[in-house]
Amino acid sequence: MSILDEARLAVLASQQNATPEERQRALKLEGIKQTLKNLRTFPFVREREESGKLQLHGAHFDIKIGTLSVYDNESKVFKAL
Repeated sequence: MSILDEARLAVLASQQNATPEERQRALKLEGIKQTLKNLRTFPFVREREESGKLQLHGAHFDIKIGTLSVYDNESKVFKAL
């Protein structure tokens, strides 16, 4: 099992009618969310984040259109800056 299998399966389920390019972008974003989730499984990361000593941020730069999007942990969506 790959570390990104959960992300891949989520994209396949939610993007059935999407173009390959749209699915690829969705997988990139889902992969970032999965990476944040994986980091939080480490006790020392989780403890520091909960105590306010560490903040995790996810971001994606789309070089094709020149936009930077940052993952908002509260709303669970990427927001363009």
